[in-house]
Order: sequence, then structure tokens, then C-alpha cells
Amino acid sequence: MKARKHPHEGPTLQQVIARWREERPGFSERFDRAMLAAEVRQARKDAGITQTELAVAAHTQPAVISRLERGRSLPSLDTLQKVATALNRRLEIRLAE
Repeated sequence: MKARKHPHEGPTLQQVIARWREERPGFSERFDRAMLAAEVRQARKDAGITQTELAVAAHTQPAVISRLERGRSLPSLDTLQKVATALNRRLEIRLAE
């Protein structure tokens, strides 16, 4: 009878993501877009406002916020800055390997 692996053995999530970034074309862009979407959505929910209220505060259209939160589009830096300001957050941009 084969010994079963402990459920926590094997690569970590970070290791799997790093491998997929190397092996799967387009994964990095889709993953980064999804992470940005999740961060904006959570920040909006933490602020206790709707997408429409965020759009008004950020001087944009509700559809822009909806697409951003669903990872359907990459907004301009100007739009991201407006969204961050409307959420009382600071926009951080970095280049990573």
C-alpha cells in the first residue's frame, strides 16, 4: 500500500504561480488583472460604497468600475489614481521580476 502524502506537502501556491508565469503564455497578464480586480472590489466593499458611488467619486462611469472589478479591462493610470483617491487609498506601482 502506498503511503499518502501529507496534504501540505508539495509546492506552495506562490511556487505554482511562479511556474505558471513561466510556462503559460498570457497567464501573468490575466493573473495580474484578476488580482487588481479583487483589490479594487475589496477596497470598495471595505469603504461600504456601491460601484455607482465609486464611479461618481472617481469621476468615471459605473461601467468602467464594473469592468475593472471583473478584470475585463485594464484602466489607465489616471483612472486607477482617481479610483484610489476616491477610496482614500494610495496607488502603488512597481516593476517586478
